[in-house]
Amino acid sequence: MINYFIMPGIKNTKAIQAEMLFQEIEKFTGITKEELQSKTRLREVVDARIMYAYIMKSKTLLTLMKIGQQINRDHSCVIHYLKQFKSLQKTDKNFNMTYLKILNNL
Repeated sequence: MINYFIMPGIKNTKAIQAEMLFQEIEKFTGITKEELQSKTRLREVVDARIMYAYIMKSKTLLTLMKIGQQINRDHSCVIHYLKQFKSLQKTDKNFNMTYLKILNNL
């Protein structure tokens, strides 16, 4: 994998954008952008938020605060989501399969 920070002349041609990720999450989970941004604590919606936060943190240069603003949460929620992701990925097979499908489609 090329480190785009070390080689400034090389641009990442496959930049992940928020709207694109919202669409992929909706396609694979059926959860809309509005539901992700809502205050609901339904398990399915929370899992989708966790995936969104993890992908945005690992694939973009956005700060925790900016990621949180996109889903109407603060930076501490994003930190919690990142911790939860590791646990869910190990224990929940459906969560992991959905995450991998979303990631492969981006």
